[in-house]
Amino acid sequence: MPDYRKAMDSGAVLYDRRILSQLIAFTKEIRLIRPENIQSYKAQFIAGNESPFIFRGGIGITWWHTDRGFKLCNNIASMSIERYVQLAGGDKDKFSEVIKNAFCLICTNAKFFHIMDGLLRRKQSLFEARAIDDVSAFSEKLWDFILAKMENSIGHWCVVYPLPRLITDSIRIPNANIYLLKRTDKKTWKEFELEYPETKYWDPSTGFFSDGKPTAFSQLKYEALLLCLCTGTSNGGKFKAKLEFKMFLSVLFAIFRIQKQLQLSKSAAQPYRICMQFQGKDNQSSGGTSLSEIGKLLPYYIHDFELRTDTAEVLEEWYDSLQHFEIDIKNRVKKAAHFINNAMVSDDIDAFIHYFISLDALFGKRGDVERLILEGVETCTSNPLWTQKAKWLYDLRSELVHGGTRYEKEWKYFDRYVHHFGTRHLADVMDLALLCILKSVLPNLTYEVR
Repeated sequence: MPDYRKAMDSGAVLYDRRILSQLIAFTKEIRLIRPENIQSYKAQFIAGNESPFIFRGGIGITWWHTDRGFKLCNNIASMSIERYVQLAGGDKDKFSEVIKNAFCLICTNAKFFHIMDGLLRRKQSLFEARAIDDVSAFSEKLWDFILAKMENSIGHWCVVYPLPRLITDSIRIPNANIYLLKRTDKKTWKEFELEYPETKYWDPSTGFFSDGKPTAFSQLKYEALLLCLCTGTSNGGKFKAKLEFKMFLSVLFAIFRIQKQLQLSKSAAQPYRICMQFQGKDNQSSGGTSLSEIGKLLPYYIHDFELRTDTAEVLEEWYDSLQHFEIDIKNRVKKAAHFINNAMVSDDIDAFIHYFISLDALFGKRGDVERLILEGVETCTSNPLWTQKAKWLYDLRSELVHGGTRYEKEWKYFDRYVHHFGTRHLADVMDLALLCILKSVLPNLTYEVR
């Protein structure tokens, strides 16, 4: 199996003065003496421990965090994700925790702080107890340490989501670290063991662990599994996988609907919301195997969908073609697919709005939304009927968004639309969104909804 892990060696640190300024401000909000008339929160820990409140012997430390300190810490975490490419898979909450815990590790390190100032509380704040007078040099040294800790919290993950009603052989999607796994394909599953050793302790065909313990998967009916190999913190990696899953499912079921003319009829069963997450062999942060919620990604349909070779080829061609578009267009397509997936797991007006938002994401620009959507629809469909429908659907969208209408039948043109076109609004906006997400990437696709 190819190794899809990305190198995270950042090389020389490029300092961002905004982050360093926030970092210094944060050290001033770590108070060694409980502040008066300021909301603060006590933290007790053993110096040198990664986690507060774990006592294993050593020097006990007590200090206080202020509300402003928490905000600064969150700012540093958010800015770091935006600034450093190697942290792109991180999440703010985890990085905020890493930042606070980094100070627990070094508060008695003489290279950073005067130890006795901290222990005897001879200073008001941790900043005043620093061992380096030059504030700029001090902030850079702090950041070197914290950035390394952030990088260590980034790991490699295999995230697995169950797919009911999908009959398929195991395939890998080119240009994306996504796999479809046939439930009973233990041979392909075993190939993941080298990079994700924890996978050998779980049986995808039954949902049970190898020791016989059940998981939530054990109670589910599914024929296939959707896998994503990703990097990030635990939550950050899961979020990246979720975005990849949403796009994949949007495109796959667009093909089923547009090319294969299959009905996307939902059953009363609730969509699955859970995923399994397996950590990579080189992860420095703890994680192991976890079961958690990832959200509703696929409706439980009333009939099976079989992914045959010709359908898989269109799917692979779509992903391959997307790679050759400019970044702005790729981002538009990805966001449109995201809202299509939101619509897939919604009903009635919520579904209508999300499907229409996907058209806005594909074609619209602020101040010129309607014209550009109609222009995009005309280009993608080459069918005047769809352009006519899009004009009416835009009016319904505007009525819903701006409070003129609460539900379909309250729309003043409801009966006229049904009589004129012989179709319903929700079915039409769904087909239009699915058609456009395919044709915007594969303009030569010849299949259209009847």
